[in-house]
Amino acid sequence: MASKCGLEPDETSELAESVSIDLALRQSLKPITRGPTRLWLGDLCSTESRLALQVLGVKRVCTIASHKIDELWKKDGIEYMTAVVSPTSSIGAQLERCVTFLTATDSIVCCSSGIGVSTLVAAAVLVATSSEPMDAASALEAVRSVAVGDDERIDLSEDDRAELQSFCDAHAANATPTLKPSGPTAKRRRAADLNENSLELPTTRPLAARRLDRLESAEL
Repeated sequence: MASKCGLEPDETSELAESVSIDLALRQSLKPITRGPTRLWLGDLCSTESRLALQVLGVKRVCTIASHKIDELWKKDGIEYMTAVVSPTSSIGAQLERCVTFLTATDSIVCCSSGIGVSTLVAAAVLVATSSEPMDAASALEAVRSVAVGDDERIDLSEDDRAELQSFCDAHAANATPTLKPSGPTAKRRRAADLNENSLELPTTRPLAARRLDRLESAEL
């Protein structure tokens, strides 16, 4: 097959090695959510793997860094966002924007320096997409159990954790409770459901009709 493509034997080996290394970067991507859109937590190197992004179907990359990151595969249709963190711009102030960007389609979140503050953003995505309210500790533990080893911990400052908890509190306050319908329409609906689901009982003739039957039988 390689010869048909015009490749020499040494070029074939080099290509095979490159593909192997490129796909190996996929192993550093940790799945955080699996549906309806998927989120992976990774590092900057993993987002440089063009083949891995294509295989996984990744459409967006959000990077937390101190400066804007190059949009490496933009021509492939990959959308990029950099959350620039500085003394005057904390990650907490950008959590909502990051979550909105990441939950729209299959995405990766990463840090420019390994796995760090990106875990905070991944935890915020879990909070925003969960059907039940979550606190910061629970969300971070869910991310930690996937992203790092059993004996490792996520290195975040108390300020970072406090900002995530504020995000959790805001989402819990804005959550719309599921209410049962009320009013005449709801009562008619419940009555119809009750009739539809009720057991069909044997039909019994009225008492007066039964007495008339007995009288007619006696006369006969």
